[in-house]
Amino acid sequence: MNKYYETYDLEESLKSKSYPYYFCFLTLPRQFQDTLALFWGIAAEIRFIPLNVTNPLVGFMRLTSWRDRLVVWEMEDKIDWLNTYEVFFDETINIQTNWPAYIQGETLLIQHSLSILEKNPSPCLMNAATLLGEVLGLIYLLQSDRKFDFEDDLFFKKSLVHQIETRLTQLTLETKIPKNCHSLFSLMGYCLAWLNRYRRSHHPVTVTEFVIQWAILKQRVRICWNFYFKN
Repeated sequence: MNKYYETYDLEESLKSKSYPYYFCFLTLPRQFQDTLALFWGIAAEIRFIPLNVTNPLVGFMRLTSWRDRLVVWEMEDKIDWLNTYEVFFDETINIQTNWPAYIQGETLLIQHSLSILEKNPSPCLMNAATLLGEVLGLIYLLQSDRKFDFEDDLFFKKSLVHQIETRLTQLTLETKIPKNCHSLFSLMGYCLAWLNRYRRSHHPVTVTEFVIQWAILKQRVRICWNFYFKN
């Protein structure tokens, strides 16, 4: 057990709070699992904070505790990523005009993940990671519409869905995904399954573990097919 897990069982947190990431974690190459479980587990914990904390000050205090842990783990270079989540507790921001700020944390998370899996990723691959992170961030935002006070704003919700659809369309055109990155980009499968359900009501939806597993595995097969037969 490495030093990260001696402090906190982030893998278990990931399983209970962010199942799509957890299932992808299980399919990662073993040498990358501990590092990505750390980052993905922290992100899962942070996403959970605004859904259970009504006092912004408490949210900032919990973020501070995570900053302190990163310092202990000698990962100060990741604190800037952690700081992007402060927007979740800033009640002065108009989400309709500043929604890109709300998805920045998820975007950086996927970019960091790609950099761990692939040394010197190509600009095209980094752009694909950016698109995937933005999609995941938008999904989280739409799933939290009540918390962020746009539950009844159907026009705004549909505009965010359009943002997701546009990015997913671009992602499907990317065929040169390295083998080490197949698990990461298989998260597209979850995104597509979620979108298929969300379009029906434009309200937060539940995607079961089985559906998540099946969607991710199907996407992984597509990625593998493109990798071996289209490149």
